[in-house]
Amino acid sequence: MRLVPGIPGPATLDLHIHSHHSDGAQTPAQIVSAARAAGLSLISVADHNTVAAYRELPELCRQAGLAYIPGVELDCLHRGHSYHLLAYGFDPGDRDFAGLFANSPGLL
Repeated sequence: MRLVPGIPGPATLDLHIHSHHSDGAQTPAQIVSAARAAGLSLISVADHNTVAAYRELPELCRQAGLAYIPGVELDCLHRGHSYHLLAYGFDPGDRDFAGLFANSPGLL
């Protein structure tokens, strides 16, 4: 059974990684290197309110033979409560989607 398209068999994955573009410390290149060293087959960088890592992540993953799913962690405010909403599988180049948080580093 194929659980992830393009990956034969079960996948070892991490879908909640932060880069230096939000509150993580690693560059996308360091993330890809660490993911390969850990034996991961699929990753998602879900930075807070930015998709900046995806300017370079797709090519880095391609070169490393690593699959990825675009992700972002949106900081949201609803009725006075703060929530972190994880979104996956979107087009990081979609200007309308990126425009939701491009000028809002805080809560949406």
